[in-house]
Amino acid sequence: MHTIRYTALVGIAFLLGIISASYLPEMPGLWWSGLLLIILPVIWFFRRYRWVQSVAVFISGGLWLIVYVHLFAPVDLPTLIDSQTITVTGEIVAIPRNNTQRSRFDFFINEIHDVDTKWHGKVRLSWYHPDVHLRAGQHWRLKIKLKPAHGFANPGGFDYERSLYRQGIAATGYVREAKSAILISQSTTLHSIRQFLSNNLRQAMPTAQHAGLLIALTTGDKQYIDPQQWQVLTRTGTIHLMAISGLHIGLIFGLFFWLGSFTWRMSARLCLFRPAQDVAIVTGLIAAIIYAAMAGFSIPTQRALIMLAVIAISLLSRRLTAPLDVLQAALLMVLILDPLAILSAGFWLSFAAVAVILLTLDRADDASETPAWYRLIKIQWVIALGLLPLTSLFFYQVSVVAPVMNLLAVPWVGLLVVPLSLMGAVLSVISPSMAEWVLSLADSLMQILWWLLTQASDSPYAVVHPANPAPWILLLTLSGLALVLFHPATRYRVVGLCLFAPLFLPATSSLEEPGFQVDFLDVGQGLAVVVRTAEHTLLYDAGFSNDTGFDIGQRVVLPYLWHQGVTVLNRVVLSHDDRDHVGGYASVSREIPVRQLTVMPGSKYLADSSVTACQAGESWSWDGVDFRFLHPQVNAGGQENNRSCVLKISGRGGGSVLLTGDIEKSAEKNLILHAHNQLQADVLLAPHHGSKTSSTGEFIASVKAKEVVYSAGYRNRFGFPKPGVMARYTRASVRQWNTADSGMLRYRFDGMKDRYQRWVYRQENRRFWQSGAVE
Repeated sequence: MHTIRYTALVGIAFLLGIISASYLPEMPGLWWSGLLLIILPVIWFFRRYRWVQSVAVFISGGLWLIVYVHLFAPVDLPTLIDSQTITVTGEIVAIPRNNTQRSRFDFFINEIHDVDTKWHGKVRLSWYHPDVHLRAGQHWRLKIKLKPAHGFANPGGFDYERSLYRQGIAATGYVREAKSAILISQSTTLHSIRQFLSNNLRQAMPTAQHAGLLIALTTGDKQYIDPQQWQVLTRTGTIHLMAISGLHIGLIFGLFFWLGSFTWRMSARLCLFRPAQDVAIVTGLIAAIIYAAMAGFSIPTQRALIMLAVIAISLLSRRLTAPLDVLQAALLMVLILDPLAILSAGFWLSFAAVAVILLTLDRADDASETPAWYRLIKIQWVIALGLLPLTSLFFYQVSVVAPVMNLLAVPWVGLLVVPLSLMGAVLSVISPSMAEWVLSLADSLMQILWWLLTQASDSPYAVVHPANPAPWILLLTLSGLALVLFHPATRYRVVGLCLFAPLFLPATSSLEEPGFQVDFLDVGQGLAVVVRTAEHTLLYDAGFSNDTGFDIGQRVVLPYLWHQGVTVLNRVVLSHDDRDHVGGYASVSREIPVRQLTVMPGSKYLADSSVTACQAGESWSWDGVDFRFLHPQVNAGGQENNRSCVLKISGRGGGSVLLTGDIEKSAEKNLILHAHNQLQADVLLAPHHGSKTSSTGEFIASVKAKEVVYSAGYRNRFGFPKPGVMARYTRASVRQWNTADSGMLRYRFDGMKDRYQRWVYRQENRRFWQSGAVE
């Protein structure tokens, strides 16, 4: 028990040390780890001096992260093989994910054959239209091309680079010359077993409406859940139920604890040999480990298993352990095994949820007299309240219906759907016909629940979107949560609830008339620009989407707008109908009201009578900022690119930006002819992403921009921006930026002539997991 009490003292300090080190822009050299030899004795010999010990533990947390990164984190891709076609041998180390165009899989490179390098590591590969069935555990010889791990970089957006780093993935790439691929062997691994069961389940329920959900609950393979289902789960706050989570691990432990105890008690001789409770504990723990393995030992399952192991050891040794001590022991062990766990939202949500539950139960002095149904309801709303600060911080959305939906869904899924799904998985190997019947029953149960979830999700009030909360708002919210959890007086609990109110207050703009702000979002090969004045917001294009369900509007534009507290778009301008400019609009308009939509002449959107076409000369003003379309002319024809809406934004106190869509040489010539005196701008969006068919010398000279922005994909297949285009801007002494390298670019004009501030996202948010950050 001394160990448990000790971990209760050091867990939080160790966590804070790791968090502090995680903000380093670059990771220091491994020689810093030598300080651990000094710090560890201090922790042991200064146990009586709590503040000294706490500081030492805090420092050791930061040092441990440095050591872990150097020893276990992915190593940067060598320049020698960057973007080169290489021949490698290795193993598929996770279940491949498939769609209509490709198979994507994690591949551990054991050897590189045609280049003199000993580099090896895990990469994520795409194999387009493979004519073979890829399986986890397969060993292949492949020709591939790799590039460093890279993702979009925008405020509020998903950090793909961090996610890859967290998973140990150093680079991404694709398979070349597929006909030369050689399958060497097939080995049996944990993930190959999971894939085998996943395939069996798919075959056992070919017509099931919710097969993807049942497979996710059974094997942790979530690739068959479609985007619409993810949206319903997100809006109802039940997304945690559709993966193998700590909750499910606990339920499986409880089920097999009961089965083990019941079976053992049937024999008096066995009970004399060993108490039934001990056997039940071991049986439940083994079952929980097996089930956790089906999820690939994710962070929530790690936390649940460690907690169960500590509880099991405590019970088997006949030593009682305080629940919060168990939680902190689990926290410390997870952080020692994997300090990079803090980079995952699941780490914070899982530990926070359990902490809130334990604190609630610990304060319930009358628990023995309180009905079970009341305690269940109380736990659900306290969890929803306790996770509000984290869900606001991570996702900028809060499900209002989550407490009610979880009250229904948790027992329904955990006690009915999960056991039937597991039974179906086992039977799929033994008796496929029986498996089909059992899984059909599980699917029918899921259909009943799904109808309720869909009804709740369709409500316009199901979700609210708090803006990026300021530190003082988070502090108030946490103070309110403490009052709700710990204060016995009702009036103080009401005060605590009131302290949550600032979390939902509308965001106030820091812009003052006639200032304005233009944000060029990093959306890859596409375009999305957000223009804000003191009281208005305009979106110029919305990024791309494709047939596989990848949608920039959903993944980048919406999270950014929610992060900024934008609740309405006063105007959306879709420069032209190319998918890389309009693909994300449907997702954006579904979540945020659009007051006015303007498109190019001849656009498909003009079928709606409320939509207007842009034309040269149209202008309006917002908060001391003037907007004017310079192109196309009335009755303009020609190719779609050359009918792009060209928009000039000008502050009355000074400063201007020119947004050009995908215009090319002929449109540029037309602009010089008809709007030469209006073309000058401080900041220019490079026409057509910097293609060689645009940005003529005459156009560049007419605009006289100080800076030009290319919105282009990272190492895109078109080679944008073209070297010749960049050379022309260089000759004109224009400073050049590419969102693929800089991340989001923000230009803020304060209304003073020739004065603006530039904010480069990757420069301001440099973190050690970005390529090249470790010495």
